[in-house]
Amino acid sequence: MNLRWSLDSLYTSFTCKEFTEDFKNLYEKIDFLNEWTSAELCNTDNAITKAEKYIYLTIDISILVTKLMTY
Repeated sequence: MNLRWSLDSLYTSFTCKEFTEDFKNLYEKIDFLNEWTSAELCNTDNAITKAEKYIYLTIDISILVTKLMTY
């Protein structure tokens, strides 16, 4: 039985292209979310649509954070 495991399915190293791009992408997604919430959540117009978009944006960020944090 092989008891060795690898994180290569996530990233091959902290300096690999995928890891650095995902880290950069995370900051871009957070910046976008901050800008979007400042612009869109200042009133209750289209509240359901805005709530759904906010949920999708935060889910997208959470998935990326989880992947980076797991590695």
